[in-house]
Amino acid sequence: MYGGNSWRQQIYTSLRTRNKVECENIRDLISSYNRLFDYGESLRLETKQLNVQNEKLKEELILSHNNRSSPGVPSSSTLLNGSTCSVNIQHYEQKIYKLQEEVTELHRRRSENSQQLVELNQCLQERDRVLVSLRNKLAEKETELLLLKENVTALEAKIQETEEHNQLLRDEYQALNLTCNSYEEKNKKLIEENQELIQRWMVLKEKDAERMNEENEAAVKKRQEIVEKNLKEACLESKLVIEEDKFATLSPICFSSCLPSKPFLSFDAHEEEVNALVFSDQGRLLASGGSDRRIKLWDINHGTADQKAILSGSNLAVTAIDFDSDESIILGASNDFACRVWTLCDLRLRHTLTGHSGKVMACKFLAEPSRVVTGSHDRTLKIWDLRSRACMKTLFPGSSCNDIVVSDSQCSSVISGHFDKTVKFWDLRTEDKTYQLPLQGRVTSLSLSWNGCYLLCSVRDDSLRIIDLRQNKIIQTLTQEGFHIGSDQSRAVFSPDGAYAASGCGSGSLIIWNVDTGQVEKTLREHTTCVLAVAWHPKGKIITTCDRSKKIIVWGDF
Repeated sequence: MYGGNSWRQQIYTSLRTRNKVECENIRDLISSYNRLFDYGESLRLETKQLNVQNEKLKEELILSHNNRSSPGVPSSSTLLNGSTCSVNIQHYEQKIYKLQEEVTELHRRRSENSQQLVELNQCLQERDRVLVSLRNKLAEKETELLLLKENVTALEAKIQETEEHNQLLRDEYQALNLTCNSYEEKNKKLIEENQELIQRWMVLKEKDAERMNEENEAAVKKRQEIVEKNLKEACLESKLVIEEDKFATLSPICFSSCLPSKPFLSFDAHEEEVNALVFSDQGRLLASGGSDRRIKLWDINHGTADQKAILSGSNLAVTAIDFDSDESIILGASNDFACRVWTLCDLRLRHTLTGHSGKVMACKFLAEPSRVVTGSHDRTLKIWDLRSRACMKTLFPGSSCNDIVVSDSQCSSVISGHFDKTVKFWDLRTEDKTYQLPLQGRVTSLSLSWNGCYLLCSVRDDSLRIIDLRQNKIIQTLTQEGFHIGSDQSRAVFSPDGAYAASGCGSGSLIIWNVDTGQVEKTLREHTTCVLAVAWHPKGKIITTCDRSKKIIVWGDF
């Protein structure tokens, strides 16, 4: 109720204010118009009276005229009255004429004033319309103002809430900082204790080494005595001696690789896609790893795929495989954050190397079968000692590692390919990164030539790059129209003689380049899905490929 009286009073006040402002401009005109109107009314009354007198005079004039036209001679008084009447008539006629002129002028001025009044009314109506539009705009602006005030209130509340949240985060940060400091102190103490334990352990190891050296010296002396005794006995007898092949354990030497022209063997190797392929150093066995969590060993040297063994133990897909130089141990990396070691003599799982916090994508043996290097998606490289089953060293490249190669005979240098489009060179003796070479895409695989002078890099910009390790620069880029790397784990390889490079394509083709000319030598098509890995036999006579459809194809001219 109070609100209703309020807006009525407001409208009434607004109308009075508008009337006062707008009437002030035409107040003089209204006053002059009223005066002219009163003056015109008085003149009209006066004119009416004069008309009455004029009529009377006309009647008297007519009567006098009739008297003059009647028989008899008029008297002198009659003539005098007639002349007086005529003079009065003329006087009144002139006065009437003047009054008529004044009335006409007043009518003209009245019409002008009426016209001005009409124009002022129109102006007033226009101002009323403008005022209405301004009021509407004012109402809209007031509504917008109310909305803006509501938004400001909401934003202020949100700012207050954000400040409270920030204060809470600051408090949590301080608490975490204190916790971190305490953990750092504990870690420092643990490191000191660890150093002390390592020193004690080294002392014990030195003592064990001295004892073993003494035992070995005693055993060597005993063997020498036995050998001398046997030699003396052998000198007394004549026996046929058959010389053994002392080079039987060495890797076969490939003088010239063969370029196959057709597949001679195709088979489904795993229950799911095949991720890794690798030949043993002698070429006797082919190992394949798949998403079915198994490593399978094959003999394909006789034109058939003879499955020799199945190695199980991985909890997720196998991503990389490597044989040791004696073909007695096999190493397998897996997506379950671990790397495993099997012995081939009894096909038993011997070690499980855990410590990575991401998928293990690469694994390689170092100079001796007891040392292993692995690379993971957790952006670390780890060096393992299989005798102690412990991580000896951790390197931090700062990016996910997709592949690793060992670049010298002492296995003191390691090269890793990474997701951040770089190839990194490591010296394991200093634990430092010695060099970093940027490329144009993510590195999916690395392959070292037989002489260790060249490195083949498979890059996700759909090219293969050859790096001269003596100069640490790219000397050749291998591309082909329609060629594209189909996966971040695609593997490309050098041929055993280093003359060719082979890689699978996302379309299912196998492409072989001449390393010297950079030209494509052959394109082989048999796969129907993306080729993930390529392995070249150490003797250079056959090539094997695997794809996402569980299939392994052996290429050769048997």
